[in-house]
Amino acid sequence: MSDPCGLCRNRAELRRSHLLPAGLFKAVAQGHAPYDNAPVLMDIPGGTAVQSNDQARKPFLCTDCEQRFSRQGESHVISQCHRKDGEFRLRDALKKATPSYISSGRAIYYGDRLPAEIDGEAFQYFVLSVLWRASATEWPPSTGVVRGALGPYEEEIRRYLLGEVPIPDIVSVSVYVNFEPAPTVFLAYPTKDKTQLLGHRLTQHGLHIPGIRIITLVGRNVRNLNTGELHARADQPTFFEWRPTGTEFHRKLVRDVSGLQSKGKLAKD
Repeated sequence: MSDPCGLCRNRAELRRSHLLPAGLFKAVAQGHAPYDNAPVLMDIPGGTAVQSNDQARKPFLCTDCEQRFSRQGESHVISQCHRKDGEFRLRDALKKATPSYISSGRAIYYGDRLPAEIDGEAFQYFVLSVLWRASATEWPPSTGVVRGALGPYEEEIRRYLLGEVPIPDIVSVSVYVNFEPAPTVFLAYPTKDKTQLLGHRLTQHGLHIPGIRIITLVGRNVRNLNTGELHARADQPTFFEWRPTGTEFHRKLVRDVSGLQSKGKLAKD
C-alpha cells in the first residue's frame, strides 16, 4: 500500500522516518560508557529520565526523500559532530581556519569564507530538514515539538529542501561549536521560542547535537539583520566559537536535568 510522501508528495511505500537521524543517537550512546548500548533519554516535558533506545519515528518519507536528506546534509553533519574518543572534526577544522571576526575573545566564522571541507550549506540543509520534519507532522509529546512550528514558512522551506527554490531569505542559521576540551555529549529535539534582535521580532528554533548547538532565526525580519557580528544571512550559516559552561544555556540545562525522576534501570543503579 502506498501513501503520499510528506516531502515530495508522490505516492510511495513510506519509510519509518526519524525526526532526528539514528546516527546522532549512536554518537551519543558511544560517548557515554558504560551506557554504550542505549543512551539516557531525558523527557523534559514528562519530568523523567530512562535508559532507552527509543527514537521518534513514523512512516512519513519515501526512500528517495530519505536518501536526499542523508546525501545533502545528514551524513556530513554526523561525521563532523563530536564522536567517541573525543573526535570532533568541525571544531578541529575551525581551529585551523582564519576567523572572520573576533568578539569578546571568541572567534566568529562567516560560512562563505571557510574551507570547503566544512560545508556550511550541508549544516544549513540539515537543520532546516529537521525543523521542517518537526513542523510538518505529529510527533510524540515527549519530543516537545509542535506541529506547525514553522508557521507560514513551512511550504517555502519544503520547496527549498526539494531543490525547487533557493534557500528562502526568511531564515538565518548560526552554528555554535563547543570549543571546550571535553564537551558534554547530548542530543535534544528542536525547541521554539520568540525573540527580538535589533528591535525585530523573530522566531528562534534551537537544536542541539553532540558538541554543536544550532540556532535558526525564522521570519521576514531576518532580511534586516545583516549587520555587524550577527551577519545574518540566508545563503550561508555563521559559525561561532562557543564555551557554554557558566552561560544561561548551561545553567538551564543543569536545572532541567536535576529535576528529572530516574526510571527503570537508572533508578536501580
